[in-house]
Amino acid sequence: MRLVRFRSVLVLVTAAVLAACTSSLPAAHVGATSEPGASGELTSCGTLHPGKPIDPRAPLVVLVHGCNASQGRFSALADLFELHGHQTLCFRYDDRRRVGEVAEELLSALARLAERRERTDLTVLGHSQGGLVARTALALSAARPLDTLRGHLQMSLVTVSAPFNGIDAAADCGSRWLHAITFGATLAICRAIAGPKWRDIHPHARLVERPEPLAVRVVSHLEIRTDERNTCRARRPDGRCGEDDYVFSIREQENAKVDHDQRVRRDTVAAGHAEIVGGDDAPPRKLLSVLQRHGVLNATPADKQGELQALLERLF
Repeated sequence: MRLVRFRSVLVLVTAAVLAACTSSLPAAHVGATSEPGASGELTSCGTLHPGKPIDPRAPLVVLVHGCNASQGRFSALADLFELHGHQTLCFRYDDRRRVGEVAEELLSALARLAERRERTDLTVLGHSQGGLVARTALALSAARPLDTLRGHLQMSLVTVSAPFNGIDAAADCGSRWLHAITFGATLAICRAIAGPKWRDIHPHARLVERPEPLAVRVVSHLEIRTDERNTCRARRPDGRCGEDDYVFSIREQENAKVDHDQRVRRDTVAAGHAEIVGGDDAPPRKLLSVLQRHGVLNATPADKQGELQALLERLF
């Protein structure tokens, strides 16, 4: 009986950690305009203006992908921003590493980027695990590189479907008693499947229970939550859902200590986890609508409506 229970625990933990790192974007959106750089680099990822250098005076958005998503998979979202007058760069990283370590790399990349900018505004948008990385980077900056820069740099943070309250499916990875009674087997499984970042994604992780405040230079944080119930990522030929698009519950995305900051604005949209940033047959229209509603993007100009429709048809 004990052996059966032990094996059941191992299976549950294995499934839990696998579920905690679901692909954020389908592979259909691979297509960066430049060769992928090393982890921790900012690279071009849009397709509308390949090879165009970054203008230090034009609006700039840095996109941070989620788990299992290469930076090239944000090409559709990058093109939407560029169509609305924003330049884009994508941050590439190894999603198995500790969130704090990756956030330090993002912070350093942003600091180098900010030193070359003449405009004072910069937006960072992170999806899923990328939202954790982005917020952690801008919180770490409270006493670090960005606040030592000259000028009046203002940064805006946008997070989409970010599990700020920890991932329920990974809860067992934070259970010390479970690690003890399984003689470290569950710990080994968590480490083997999720990598070192397992310490940062469960509900009792330090990043969840004691999130640092955002830096002074961060003027706003738009927190977009997705109600992913009854969503579908991929359908079968007969029209039935073959794979749902439910990854995180609303509760997993809510964290009172994060929301306590007066700079936070919250919006909830009924959309799947991948759908919100562009699924196989679902252009990110819902995300575009939310971004326009909160002024992150201007309304699509009348003379750009045809170009927007052509872009969506080409990508989806």
